[in-house]
Amino acid sequence: MLRHLIWMMLIFSFPKLSAGYGLSPRAPIQINFPDFPPYYFFDDKGQRTGITTETLTLCLNRIKRPFIFVDLPIERMQVAMQEGSIDIHTYSYHKGRESFVTFGHEALFRTEYRPFVRADANITIKKISDFDTLRLGHILGLRYSPDFMKYVERRRLANTIDEASSTEQNFRKLLAGRIDIFVNAAEPAQYAAQRLGYADKVKALDWVAHDGIYYTAVSNNSRRIPDRVAFLQEMDGCLRQIKKQGTFCALYKNYGLACPRLPHRS
Repeated sequence: MLRHLIWMMLIFSFPKLSAGYGLSPRAPIQINFPDFPPYYFFDDKGQRTGITTETLTLCLNRIKRPFIFVDLPIERMQVAMQEGSIDIHTYSYHKGRESFVTFGHEALFRTEYRPFVRADANITIKKISDFDTLRLGHILGLRYSPDFMKYVERRRLANTIDEASSTEQNFRKLLAGRIDIFVNAAEPAQYAAQRLGYADKVKALDWVAHDGIYYTAVSNNSRRIPDRVAFLQEMDGCLRQIKKQGTFCALYKNYGLACPRLPHRS
């Protein structure tokens, strides 16, 4: 009886989780936090911010699921999502990814992958073969359309591609003349260029390597979200609600961006 009383006192004396991580006693969900402004990034004070950061935080608190953000480079994130050591990453939908993740149906954002060159470069891209004579940069682990991905793999096997770990590294290589061109998600790259003071030194070309529509994706091996279908239904319900209420568009406007028209994945 005394032992039982002591255990009860210990249980109820534990502090509750802070509101920022929800109120659920379940183990915190681990969400990858990529360097992908304006959707995920650190502000000048070192605080996590961004449109999708705020969107996920809002919905996870509404459905009372505790969570933490973790910082992994792209290649390590891919392995972690396959193993289930992290639970959520924001992926563009590709059927092949369903082998290791389960996708939600409500889109979070959309971005085009376009080539970036120096502002004074006289480079035109109309087809993939136009890259052949150019020194091409690539971020390790980044994925594009199947055709352009095959091209990148061929360049890698031929040792004619310069790989980096971040958009910032590719911009530095571009401006130093080490590469002529690299392909990146347009809005994150433009946001990064502005932040780094490169906005007038680089430009994006019109050719599109990939049109990515991004969704909440849960690792099929997640131990912290065993109910991943039910979990994603809750998240989709929250996203539909905040889109209907205007909260979602208000987030975009707070970052100086127009509210996008995003499709529902059937």
